[in-house]
Amino acid sequence: MNKLYLIFGCHCHQPLGNFERVFERIYKDSYLPFLEVLMQHPKIKTVLHYSGVLLDWIGEKHPEFFELIEKLLQRGQIELLAGSYYEAVLPVIPERDQVEQIKRLKQFINNTFHTTPQGMWLAERVWEPKLAKTLPAAGMKFSLVDDFHFKATGFKESELLGYFNVEDEGSLFSLFPISEQLRYSTPFQKVENTINYLRQMSELKEKPLLVIVDDGEKFGAWPGTKKWVYEEGWLETFFTALEENSHWIETLTCSEYFEQFPPSGLAALPIGAYFEMGEWALAAERATEYRSLIEKLKNEGLLDRYKGFLQGGIWRNFFIKYPESNQLHKKMLALSKSISRLKDSRKINSQQAKYLELAYTELLKSQCNDGYWHGVFGGLYLPHLRDALYRRLIQGERYIDQIVHQEERQWVDTEIVDLDGDGLPEIILSNPWLKAYFDPGEGGMLLELDYKLSNFNIINTLARRFEHYHQAISGSSNEASDQPEEKQVSIHDLDKTSGIEKLKGLLVYDRHRRVCLIDHLFDKSVDIGQFSSANFTELGDFINQLYDYTIEKEKKGVQLTLRRRGVFRQEGIFPLEIVKQMRMMYNKSLLDINYGIINCAAKPLEFTFGVEFNFSMLAGKNPEVTLCFPDGEEERYMMATSGTKAGAKMVEVSNKIERFSLSLYIEKEPTIWWFPIETISQSEKGFDRTYQSTVIMPRWEIILPEGGQWTAKLGISITSIQ
Repeated sequence: MNKLYLIFGCHCHQPLGNFERVFERIYKDSYLPFLEVLMQHPKIKTVLHYSGVLLDWIGEKHPEFFELIEKLLQRGQIELLAGSYYEAVLPVIPERDQVEQIKRLKQFINNTFHTTPQGMWLAERVWEPKLAKTLPAAGMKFSLVDDFHFKATGFKESELLGYFNVEDEGSLFSLFPISEQLRYSTPFQKVENTINYLRQMSELKEKPLLVIVDDGEKFGAWPGTKKWVYEEGWLETFFTALEENSHWIETLTCSEYFEQFPPSGLAALPIGAYFEMGEWALAAERATEYRSLIEKLKNEGLLDRYKGFLQGGIWRNFFIKYPESNQLHKKMLALSKSISRLKDSRKINSQQAKYLELAYTELLKSQCNDGYWHGVFGGLYLPHLRDALYRRLIQGERYIDQIVHQEERQWVDTEIVDLDGDGLPEIILSNPWLKAYFDPGEGGMLLELDYKLSNFNIINTLARRFEHYHQAISGSSNEASDQPEEKQVSIHDLDKTSGIEKLKGLLVYDRHRRVCLIDHLFDKSVDIGQFSSANFTELGDFINQLYDYTIEKEKKGVQLTLRRRGVFRQEGIFPLEIVKQMRMMYNKSLLDINYGIINCAAKPLEFTFGVEFNFSMLAGKNPEVTLCFPDGEEERYMMATSGTKAGAKMVEVSNKIERFSLSLYIEKEPTIWWFPIETISQSEKGFDRTYQSTVIMPRWEIILPEGGQWTAKLGISITSIQ
């Protein structure tokens, strides 16, 4: 029997900002028991990757884990892989940051464990050809990607029993293909099935290599795997089987194989990631068609033959699919650009240089990938993950403020820039307390409002959108799929239909982003239920449409005026103009807002006008985060409640967790609607109902005579509380 080489190991990571209880649970259920079992099998070699985020947490909470790693290193039993310290998807961050991310994790491993990594893990295995030049510049020799990357360019499975070189501008880098078959079967099938597969592959080539390095959380943290992997002994049985077959299976590390054997050849890989990512990255409607095609080929027994040609979307498409992700990403790039510009400048002193390095670390943290996208895990749909990124970005920007404005106490910065890449400018106003992002090209909306003293984006929201997996809810039958009793189900194959009938009524899809200063015109018969479920007709053409803008500097600050001459549709089409003026002052944590509506028609117009605000406080049902109407009424409402309040002059949102209070001042005593925005997204356990934000909308019933004008003053004030 031919000898077969096997590289086996784990990639382990937890998102920046994940809950402490999640770190602790996964450490106890997965990371620790894996090494404890490995310690009992000294002849088994593995490769391990831990992100810097996870290593920082382990070093603080469980330093004894580092002792286990050191013992395994001394035995020569493991190889530690480097990677991006904060688990950034490297191709979508600047090249300077790519190199720095890798160097920081490499240095941490060297300082802590006294070993120098030769290879690295790619976050989400996202590959782009330019990395072949960048990764060697960071001191890396090899990495691992899915064999799907190779199959997408024409390789057959039988040809992928080694590693390959890739090239960019003459720079060479090596890639090990991860076996998809082993990725799906380990640890989800019986050990004997895996050994039989290895035996079959050993006959295809002299001294073949197979690689299985995948998420460490599969070994104990994914649903059902703790029982299967440890209590029922899958991992123990697997290691024992490898030992019993050591006469023809040799486990070794990537570096050992790399040093002993030459590459199998040169490969030119396309942009891509693992197979499932291609489905997740597609626009939802197209993902539905893509999934149907996959199922059709599977039913016809043709999927394995043609799978390599079914790439789907690329990771970057998440910025197109989710504008909230794009906003985060472009904010990150803007901070990186500011830091690079200052780093290349010779005009900063030693104190400013310290601020710059602090800002750079915050930037690198903000590049942690999990909050930028969504697949089988919550990712972007989890507000606390987005919040963790915003906190780092806002703090980084505050360090830059310290450099740019030094001891200056009163200032307002104005920036006109096409931040989101849509060809139209956004307007950014910033003072020492607030930073506000306005988009004239998208309805003159306020997309982001940062309260700097708390490093908190008050409009960290996510709209309710159709996702292709929602069809499992809208067409669910509550019939569980049959699964073999002796097979642990992969996370990609879990039955997720149980208990989801109650979610059907929550599948509501928004027509616009859930942000602030959204201008609604509708009939007075529309009630809060119709509005919250998007089951009404907009009578104006102002939402998501282009507003003209002017900016004026004033003695005490800056005024931005947004204006659109649009139409009002009801029993005809009539011209109507909306003007909104925002003023940010030098020395106040306050945004003044003045509204004007002008009837340009030759007849009176009657309608309800509402200004929608979305405030995201991270907690929908926490008594420490509430809203109230401070007009003598003492009742406080949690953020995930709904209601109507007539004649209110102010809404106060108190966030005692983050220690600030927001007051929305409103003129002319409107009726106020408030209700939560909750999304339905898939997760490893099924479907999650997640609070995203609370809509607070003052609304007025208006009758405008011919040529008449209606005005109202509003304002957002934020103060710190103890």
